[in-house]
Amino acid sequence: SVESPPTAVFVADDEMAMGALRALRRARLRVPEDMSVIGFGGHDKAEVFELTTVVQPLARQGKIAAELLLSLLDAVPDASQNLDASEVVVLPVSIEIRDTTCRPASGTT
Repeated sequence: SVESPPTAVFVADDEMAMGALRALRRARLRVPEDMSVIGFGGHDKAEVFELTTVVQPLARQGKIAAELLLSLLDAVPDASQNLDASEVVVLPVSIEIRDTTCRPASGTT
């Protein structure tokens, strides 16, 4: 028994979060009463699982990625040239609060 057990888990991907939900149920833990679960991605099935998720702008990500790739291809006429293709692009995200999260029980930190 952990002295101060966690009250939530943030999973890097919605599909893995769905797996975490199944594992928590098998362990007889109640979601969200015993453990809140938050996924990342905004997967279509997140709504079916009532999963709280951080939603990414996937269409915009794809559009920007394609534009960057095309600009790189235009910039390098010779395919044998090395090219620094690193660029940081930060896009806004949102959180969709659903039934897999709640406030921690009183007395927990």
